[in-house]
Amino acid sequence: MNPADPLKLSALLDGELPPAEARDLSAAVQRDPAAAALLAELQTTRQVLRSADLPATLPASREFYWSKIERDIRRLSPPTPARSEPGLWAKLRLLILPTAALAALVVVIVTGHLNPTPAASKKVADPDTPTVETALASTDATTYRDTSEGTTLVWFTNKKAAAPVAGTNGVN
Repeated sequence: MNPADPLKLSALLDGELPPAEARDLSAAVQRDPAAAALLAELQTTRQVLRSADLPATLPASREFYWSKIERDIRRLSPPTPARSEPGLWAKLRLLILPTAALAALVVVIVTGHLNPTPAASKKVADPDTPTVETALASTDATTYRDTSEGTTLVWFTNKKAAAPVAGTNGVN
């Protein structure tokens, strides 16, 4: 008998096989004494289980038993600590934190509008004009562009240092 036969014998006993397969399996059981013994054992087990399955009656309702289980769970679980009324600091903290966050947001928005970003300043300037920052207070810039070579030269001159010295008439 192969390992699939016990499952087929159980299906035969339960009436789950098609008629043709049930006839073939019944004929095979009559030829094989091991299969016949297993089928007899399955039939006996089935009869014993059916006769032992007695309905249980309870003296009380379902709700009574569930309420008893619930009471036992509550009795065995640790008690929850009593909540106290939050103090003044806790109440103020609930007010201060959102107010501080709102104030920080307002500061960020206001400083963003007062100090334009470099992208905003590029929108105003001519796109071909380079932007240069210098630490000198008063400077002049002279620009030379050679479009054929694609070169731009910029000279910076300090106005105070380039002022003519007395008696030289601006000639060095």
